[in-house]
Parts: sequence; C-alpha cells; structure tokens
Amino acid sequence: MNQWLRPPTALNPEMTRYADALHFPGGVAAVEIAWNKETGLYEWIRTGPMASKETPGQMAEGSLNRLGENDWVLACRARGQHGGKGVYGFCVGWYRTSDPFAGWGEPVFTRIPSSYCPKPVHLCPDGVLRVFSGHIGGGTTKRNPLFCWDIDPDDGFSPSNQRTILDMREKMQFPMVGFAKLSPVVGGRQILTIRVTTLLQKEATEKYPSIDENEFEDCAAYYSVLTYDQPVEDTWQFAE
Repeated sequence: MNQWLRPPTALNPEMTRYADALHFPGGVAAVEIAWNKETGLYEWIRTGPMASKETPGQMAEGSLNRLGENDWVLACRARGQHGGKGVYGFCVGWYRTSDPFAGWGEPVFTRIPSSYCPKPVHLCPDGVLRVFSGHIGGGTTKRNPLFCWDIDPDDGFSPSNQRTILDMREKMQFPMVGFAKLSPVVGGRQILTIRVTTLLQKEATEKYPSIDENEFEDCAAYYSVLTYDQPVEDTWQFAE
C-alpha cells in the first residue's frame, strides 16, 4: 500500500516509457514502465538501485519528479531521527540525481514537514516543487491539518510559503487528512484529491470512543479543481 504517490513521469517524447518510484523492504527505487504494442499493456521492465539509509526500511513512500532533462528529485518519508531536534515521527529525505537508474548518492533531510503523514511531492506546472503533508506543532495533530509548502531544491530543499489546504478539526475528534494526489494536467486543469478519515471506529475501544453519524458522513475523498489562466501543456497521455 501507499505506492504510486504521484503520476508517473514520461521518459521519452513519445510517452511510451515512464518512470515512477516504489518502496520495498530495503528502501525506495525507481521503476520503468514501458508500452508493449503486442500485448496492448504498459509493463514494468526495469528497477533502479535502492535509495536507503543505514537500515532497511528507513525510506518509504517515494515521490519521483523530473526537474530537467538530466535532473531528478526523489522525496521519501524518512524516519524522524535523521531530521534532528524537533522532528516527530518522520521527516523528509531528499535525493537528487542525473539518472534515477544509475544511483542516488547521499540524502538531504529536512525536518519540515515533520509528522506521521505521507509526504507526496509534486512538480507543479509553474515549475515549483510542492509537498503536501501534516506538521506537528502549533496546536495541530499528527495528521491534521493538511498543509502545502514550496520546496527550493537549490537551497537544501528548504520549505517556504506554508498554507493550509484542509483542516477538519471542527468536524472530527481525531481527523486524519492526507494522501494528497495531484492529477496530471488535462485541458488546463488539475484535480487535487485528499483522503479524510478518522481514528474512531463504529465500535468504541478502550482508547477511542465510537464514531458518530456526522463524523461518519465526513469521512470521504475530497477534491479541488485547479484551473489555470494560462495555457498549460498536458503532461501525461497513453501511448497509441
């Protein structure tokens, strides 16, 4: 689970080959998916080297983005001790390479966002890397609200411009907001989908009371539609 956090990235102009990142017991690796005309299917044909640190499983839930022809960034959900003081749960581990199928080098760790949330990273049409996650502190919980930050890969992957995407504290006792996925651009629009659940269950436990009907109704997949006021090229298509 928790794979395919963002859409695959095309590896060639014909869009018959794509790259994505998956996590394994030993870390995160790039995978290549290619169009097979004979079967009419996209097939997994290659797996790159593992991005890992110190112990197996330190890196998980990777987001692979292509900044330029030979410039790739991999963001991973990394265990918090790498981020230093003030990190709760997991920080972000960043890798930058010219070829995700050749190697990764050493990661850079940032303590923001620091939380137990997945940390999907998307390269947006304006050329800015953005990470969507929770961040513990300032009265927030470990999975709510959902925030967004701009990331500068040329300045140690420093985050800036924090803003709130969705806050469910007024509707739920223990909200869990996350798994923000930004769809490919189609027709100058993108859809941002967000999963909203709660730690509460239908039956009460020793730790949590039972969920009420209002909270149950609020558990859903939420979405926002982003419409651009300038032409934006479609970034993802099926091969013909």
